[in-house]
Amino acid sequence: MRKHLYLSFLIVVIEMLLTSTSHSQTTIDYTNTGGGSWTVPTCVTSISISVQGAQGGGSSGGSGAVLTTTMNVSPGDVISFDIGGQGGNGPGSGGYGGGGTGQSSGLGWPSSGGGGATTLSLNGTLIAVAGGGGGTGGGDSFSNGGAGGCPGGANGNSPFGQGGQGASVTSGGAGGPPWTSGGGTGVSGSLGQGGAGAVDLNYGNAPGGGGGGG
Repeated sequence: MRKHLYLSFLIVVIEMLLTSTSHSQTTIDYTNTGGGSWTVPTCVTSISISVQGAQGGGSSGGSGAVLTTTMNVSPGDVISFDIGGQGGNGPGSGGYGGGGTGQSSGLGWPSSGGGGATTLSLNGTLIAVAGGGGGTGGGDSFSNGGAGGCPGGANGNSPFGQGGQGASVTSGGAGGPPWTSGGGTGVSGSLGQGGAGAVDLNYGNAPGGGGGGG
């Protein structure tokens, strides 16, 4: 007999399909942003996982990255997870898990925060990081946030300064470059944290922050 145990982490999704010696399936839902853990039960020897980062804030926030893999596990192994949160609407803070920060606008719309990364560890060792999406760009009109990717998040787009770049698993996301007519470069992020959006010098417009590490 084969046993299947299926777990889904909602809001930002981590899905696990575990295989052992009997035919059964159980679904467990984790619905809150933040950390948690799960212990591999008796007879389970492999797990297929799909890990997704959080979406960027605002109406056009980029989608989080999705990572899928299969690995061997042993009963008693501890799988820890930290689920990223969606970026805030402009002027928005970055989502839990390292999302870049949106900025205020002197004219038009402020930018939104980037989504946070979702991470997965096995017995204390990091095994998966899914980057969050970039926040919606601000300025005289909205622009789309960049999508999270693997191994790095994609950048947002805006003619009034670009969104902070996605972070990688080895370095923080760079700050977004300013509008060609002038302005300030966004602040670079730390490891696993997207950079902040740049500012339009003339009007204080800003695009969305970058996503979390991917």
